[in-house]
Formats: sequence, C-alpha cells, structure tokens
Amino acid sequence: MFKCTHRKLAKSTLVLIPLFGVHYIVFIGLPDNVDETTELVKLYYEMFFNSFQVTASYLLKA
Repeated sequence: MFKCTHRKLAKSTLVLIPLFGVHYIVFIGLPDNVDETTELVKLYYEMFFNSFQVTASYLLKA
C-alpha cells in the first residue's frame, strides 16, 4: 500500500512538472509589445492549456 502511494505520487509529479511549463516554453520568444490579435491568440491558448492541465491532473489522481 505504502509503495503504491509513492509510485503514484512520483508518476504524477514527473508528468505534471513538464506539463505546467509547456505553454511558457511555447511563448518564450514572444515579445511583450505585440498586436491585439496575437495577444488574444496567446490568451486563448493559455486558457485552453490550463483547462487541459486540470483535466490531466484529475485523471492522474484516479
């Protein structure tokens, strides 16, 4: 029982750490002063990816 808990914790940690940083890596080269359309695309992408992260973390807990 104890070993299974640690294995599940390690699995979720190893999956979630890279998952939470992916959208920052994608937009690392984007300057701060961009036009409104580009900023809107970035905003929608971040909102979608944050929702995906919550779903992934929920599925890993199961």
